[in-house]
Amino acid sequence: MKILAAGLLLALVPAAGQAAEAAPILGATLRAHLADGTIEGTLVGSDGDTLTLGREGGSVTLPLEAVTGLEVRRETSRGRNVGRGALIGAGVGMIAGAIYVGGINAYTPAGAGMLGAPGSALGVLVGLLMPTTTWRPVDTKGLRASIAPVPHGAELRLVVSF
Repeated sequence: MKILAAGLLLALVPAAGQAAEAAPILGATLRAHLADGTIEGTLVGSDGDTLTLGREGGSVTLPLEAVTGLEVRRETSRGRNVGRGALIGAGVGMIAGAIYVGGINAYTPAGAGMLGAPGSALGVLVGLLMPTTTWRPVDTKGLRASIAPVPHGAELRLVVSF
């Protein structure tokens, strides 16, 4: 029973915490948080000091020091949500079944099997209802690089922030 509970907790850990994303690529949909509001758009350009987002009415260039937070949109497949829901639901159902049939101190395989399948079915339904779009924070500190065309070549610019 302890192994089953530990496995369930490990399955929940990646869903609970959201690590910061690395630098987004061109074409990614971003939300830039500023002191006076939020701007959403598609990343069309970036250099060491500015961020350019494409929007319906044109593009907007933001100085990076004015950006208080940055998020990137990530799409998740519905199938992945369903699979994760099924696994978590089965684990919760097996734990609940084992406790229901055998009591808190006695693990019984029959009890685990009794509610494992209904728990999995409920997890599938929850997975179907989960959103497929999430916003993940982007780490704006660290090393940033940009390439810009110059006469007779290209310029590489590196910016390190702490």
